[in-house]
Amino acid sequence: MSQRLDQTHRSAVPALQPTGPRQVQARQLVHFLFVFACLYALLAILWARGFSTLLIDCATVKPAAWLARQILADPRIFADGSRIRSELGTINVLAGCEGTDALLLLSAGILVYRARWRERIGGIIAGAALVFLLNQGRILVLFASLRAGNGWFGPLHGFIAPLALVSLALCYFLFWARWADARR
Repeated sequence: MSQRLDQTHRSAVPALQPTGPRQVQARQLVHFLFVFACLYALLAILWARGFSTLLIDCATVKPAAWLARQILADPRIFADGSRIRSELGTINVLAGCEGTDALLLLSAGILVYRARWRERIGGIIAGAALVFLLNQGRILVLFASLRAGNGWFGPLHGFIAPLALVSLALCYFLFWARWADARR
């Protein structure tokens, strides 16, 4: 009876396993996406329980207000907690507006990618700097749009700027992955 079970088990197993290079690639892609999604969720949970207020007030709003003062040449622009204020308008930078979504997506992708740890850590550090700079530009554009009153704030805030930030983070990931592959 055990031989019969072994024969039945053996005949069923090959049907479930990949039989060619396409099936192997498909399985690897599904595995990559599953691990990526789990890692992103874990990073997002840890981030939400961490220091998002400190990041927003000190590392996002204060530099953005300073940058706005310099570029828009208005000394009356100032940071007030999570807000950038001026006489012509105020924007409130909330959780999610500090670029962490793009950073967490980028970090999860880099951590899951098959590369040496040195390249992964370097990729995350350089990616974090890039996302920070891009997000500062995004906040500046949003603030300038609000002050100008040109009606672009809504589309910029709700669609264009977030899409641009995630798209540029994806471009960086693709560039980094190619670089990491070349180093292997």
